Amino acid sequence: MASKALSSIITISTLLLIILLPLQFQLVSSSNSSAFEFVKNLQGSQKGDHVQGLHQIKEYLEKFGYLNHNNKTDTDDDYFDKSLESAIKTYQLNYNLKVSGYLDAETVSEMMVSRCGMADIVNGSTRMQSGKKKQKHGRHSHGSRKIKFIIN
Repeated sequence: MASKALSSIITISTLLLIILLPLQFQLVSSSNSSAFEFVKNLQGSQKGDHVQGLHQIKEYLEKFGYLNHNNKTDTDDDYFDKSLESAIKTYQLNYNLKVSGYLDAETVSEMMVSRCGMADIVNGSTRMQSGKKKQKHGRHSHGSRKIKFIIN
């Protein structure tokens, strides 16, 4: 009798796990994809533009080491200035994108990808390829976004 009860509990637990696990991954991926959703609205912005939300791009680029503002008011405004253009050019170079200095579709798409939170540039140096041909099988694959889950 006890073995039937244990067997039933194991079966129910396994079924719940099978049903709920994919839902959890779906919730995590949808929350991650929306973390940088604001970037989409800024596509096409370029030097000289005053666009609501550009301060978020400045904060993003500052967080990942592309912008270094000593004066916080520079990151609080929505003006596309020379330093923002330069930061975007560096970002595009690091990610092997067409270096244009404005928020084109390819750059916006790359910025919307979920990230680990580590800065690309620390104290003026980077380990990224910076415009060099991407390595397909490198020891440090910073740009890799594919994760495989193996469940035994």
